[in-house]
Amino acid sequence: MGTQTPSVVIACGDALRARSVARAVEKVAGVAATVAWPVPAALLEVASGGAGVLVIDAPVGSTDLRALADLTAANREVAVLVIGPVDAPVGVMLMLASGVLGYLSADTSPTLVADAVTELVAGGTVLPSNVSRSLVEHLRDGGRIVVERCDGRAVQLTNREWEVLVLLGQGRTTSEIARSLVVSSGTVRSHVAALLRKLGVRDRRVLPAVVGIVPRSDVGPRARVPS
Repeated sequence: MGTQTPSVVIACGDALRARSVARAVEKVAGVAATVAWPVPAALLEVASGGAGVLVIDAPVGSTDLRALADLTAANREVAVLVIGPVDAPVGVMLMLASGVLGYLSADTSPTLVADAVTELVAGGTVLPSNVSRSLVEHLRDGGRIVVERCDGRAVQLTNREWEVLVLLGQGRTTSEIARSLVVSSGTVRSHVAALLRKLGVRDRRVLPAVVGIVPRSDVGPRARVPS
């Protein structure tokens, strides 16, 4: 991650939690930590301030995921750690496909968050065991992935269907997905239709929610870390 120790930006709407995480990061990881809220403000701060690590301890919606994907694509030196639910490995994998390098469960203590930041600064990754297993199975199956429908049934997506689902999770339009995958808009619509059929939903806007991605993240007042 470069020769200089990067600073850390923490996106968390709970001011007390944000303060605890920031202090733990500074003590354990030995790096400067600042807090920005809501998530778009933190993304902007990382993009403009040159911070090397972004910790998102908050819900990640499709609008945030899109900005995060654009940020990490433009600057691969940025390491992103998300803290959230781990009961849906596919949702975590969608975030990994959007540029996230680390993921921890929502009940992770500030000290363990700081340990994860230390690992990211060193160039590593941090993932729950159930997500690591899903990734291995994904690779072993040639890019195919198993997704659980709303009714609990498991269905397998092709590699291309997965790519389309990732981009839909980022809130991309049909034309944007077509440009990204270098296919026609008609081909994208065919893949979306297949996803709707396989996942048992009627509206493409609902597809990201099947894997735990909401249209928008919760927003709130900017949190501050007292000096």
